[in-house]
Amino acid sequence: MSEHLVKYLTAIVEEGSFSRAAEALEISQPSLSQFVRRLEAERGAVLIDRKARPMKLTPAGEAVLETETKIMKMRESCAKIVDELNRGDRGRLVIGASHYRSIYFLTSILPTFIRAHPGIEVQIVEATTKELEQFAVEGRCDLCVMPTSLHNEALETVNVYYERYLVVVDAGNPVIQKVPASTETYPPIDFSLFDGAPFITVRRGQRLRAVFEKVCLECHVFPRVVLETVSPVAALLMASEGLGAAIVTETMAKHAYPRHPVRYFSLTPEQPLSPVGAVYRKDLYLSRAAREFIETMRELARSFSTPAENRR
Repeated sequence: MSEHLVKYLTAIVEEGSFSRAAEALEISQPSLSQFVRRLEAERGAVLIDRKARPMKLTPAGEAVLETETKIMKMRESCAKIVDELNRGDRGRLVIGASHYRSIYFLTSILPTFIRAHPGIEVQIVEATTKELEQFAVEGRCDLCVMPTSLHNEALETVNVYYERYLVVVDAGNPVIQKVPASTETYPPIDFSLFDGAPFITVRRGQRLRAVFEKVCLECHVFPRVVLETVSPVAALLMASEGLGAAIVTETMAKHAYPRHPVRYFSLTPEQPLSPVGAVYRKDLYLSRAAREFIETMRELARSFSTPAENRR
């Protein structure tokens, strides 16, 4: 009952009418209307405000949908626990991650994990940081590998390592001439030097874009955005081609190999280290496979900036 109730009420709210909801659900409108009338009779309350355009839930309807959604999630968690007990070291693990973390982080973690757990089928779902947070809330992923500096009470976070943000430019970029010589791996660069300079950014909804906009505000500078991309990897590669500077992470600096020489600089003003790790919904069962995967991340995180346990 819970599964159909959640599915049907959600469709009515999203589609705004019985007819469009029935079409989306691939059932007849009379069947959907009859289901809702029977449900309202059972609960002794009107659940759908039929006079609203688009239709919406009544307060009673919102309470029923919220409660039944929780019940459905609890049943799913119970089924996972029972299945895990029956199957042993077998099952399926759905991991959410950004495109660049799939390339530079998960490619180092997954081979070790799969060799240790050959019975676990792993599926990677790639999305932006904002989308990954929503996937975790909805339970679409068992866990998401992403920045853990979130403020969502529905989510649990486990820090694994900390990333530093850097600026990357091609080796011939004229801005380099204004930076004092240094033996540091990532010498500091005054971000105000990029005022009016060509810059490559990722789209909004990603952490790197938020860092770029924050530093611009702090320095009161306005770089000239020449390219906006969904992929931090593309931003780095375009920077290596001389199209402009870009903000990247230390993970990318250590593990990316652009075709042309580049230089990496630490940001001035300095930005806080970004915690990265596993994010998952608090009230959903975290499978043994997911727990083992988190432990594998912890063991291998030393090559990706500062491990969580070593942070000062």
